[in-house]
Amino acid sequence: MKKHFKLLMLALLALMPFALISCGSDDDDDNPFSSNTIQINGKSYEINPYVVQEGSFDAENGEGEFSVGVFNQVGNTKDSWFYQFSYTDSEKPKVGDDFSKKSLELWAQDESDACYTTLTYKSGSAKVVSIDKSKDDMTIKFDNLKMAGGEYSYTFNGTATVDFNFAR
Repeated sequence: MKKHFKLLMLALLALMPFALISCGSDDDDDNPFSSNTIQINGKSYEINPYVVQEGSFDAENGEGEFSVGVFNQVGNTKDSWFYQFSYTDSEKPKVGDDFSKKSLELWAQDESDACYTTLTYKSGSAKVVSIDKSKDDMTIKFDNLKMAGGEYSYTFNGTATVDFNFAR
């Protein structure tokens, strides 16, 4: 009897990991790493939730910055590209702010040489639609935001949640 009890306990222990796994249909709704995309120059890119560049606001200098990180699929791998925006303002971002009205500039860190050129605002908008200070992030809706300089031009469409340190 003792032998059967031990075998039963071993079988239950072996099945325990499967019992703890849930397969609900709503799992992805609460997953901060679920797929999200943004269009850049008409092409959709998956937002990179794993590697972020922290945004912040420097009240002393009246300047802030935030970055949109995306994946670029190359064969079986994904390269990380970043689009770092800077702006001027007298206060931290709040819901409703439109960065396009705040001397917005872009530094593109992708496969191009645009990182050597300061890209400036040309048209469109980049509005803050939500802020979650407990998660240190804000969500920005890009509506045909065109940034250009020299031979480079980028147009952003879609919504991206970016890392932003509101404590600074």
